[in-house]
Amino acid sequence: MRTKVVLFISLLCLFACNKNDSSLPLSNDLPALIPRQDIKLSTVEQELSFQTNSFAFNLLKTVYANEQAQKNLLLSPLSASFTFLMLNNGASGNTQEEIQQTLGYDGISRDVINVYAQKLVGAMQNLDSQTTVESANSIWIQKDFQVIDAFIQLNKQFFEADTKIVDFEEKATLNQINGWVNEKTNGKIPSILNSLPDPLTRMMLMNALYFKGYWKDPFDKKLTTNVVFHTSAGMEQTVPTMMQNDISSYTRVGNSSAVELPFGNEAFSLVVVLPGEDTPISTVVEQIDNDWWKEITDFDKTAFEMAAQKRAYRVHLEIPRLIL
Repeated sequence: MRTKVVLFISLLCLFACNKNDSSLPLSNDLPALIPRQDIKLSTVEQELSFQTNSFAFNLLKTVYANEQAQKNLLLSPLSASFTFLMLNNGASGNTQEEIQQTLGYDGISRDVINVYAQKLVGAMQNLDSQTTVESANSIWIQKDFQVIDAFIQLNKQFFEADTKIVDFEEKATLNQINGWVNEKTNGKIPSILNSLPDPLTRMMLMNALYFKGYWKDPFDKKLTTNVVFHTSAGMEQTVPTMMQNDISSYTRVGNSSAVELPFGNEAFSLVVVLPGEDTPISTVVEQIDNDWWKEITDFDKTAFEMAAQKRAYRVHLEIPRLIL
């Protein structure tokens, strides 16, 4: 009988907060801000990090090419890579080679990869005392379907994956899966499935990533107003728009400009890229790679060059309010 393994790789919840938001703790109720400490990676782990970025850009290009241009896309490459790495712990031969080649990890031992992923998840949770990052993994297995114990144990050890034995033909399983998603995203994603999986499904691997951060430089709620937004498809939409003046982390590279909006102690930040007036988004997506990313995020270098040239920029930022 043909069977199916399902990977859910985009359960992502982002929650960006203002420190003066009346619905959230006051600034003096927040944990004390700790100094930023970067994750220490070995030479091999640095290469894995580099390849992870390459996978993220390739994933964006692939999904964008297969989606309608007028649709909004929200991807979590980190969730995708964690899900594939859990699957990798149960693969061998050509299948394992193809998984690792897709991620850019070919030629690297599974043990090294698992340790790197474990380090990354653990470090993210402690980088910023005012930012919450939670990554949850789970394995759902059809009852009476035999799974090698080592697969379960490796994913529990390195990915803290919960294992659930279920019947994919029972409605209770649907409620159980959606309940797990709701819990791990703190209620921000109430459900992921509208109906039971295909009856041939024998296993589901899932990752849920939850992020909640307070802006280092909060947006003033009084400046949030409804503004007309022009989409890439030429449509106009009126949306609540946040505003800030005097943005310092600004750079311009080729046909795009970018700003960096840090959270807390700056361990995490949101980078917003704006295509030039006559540049379609597809052109920007096509050119994204590690070299482009390094150049577009080299804000310190840009500031240094601006100072050297004795030129001053006063950037006014308008961005649709983040409701994710």
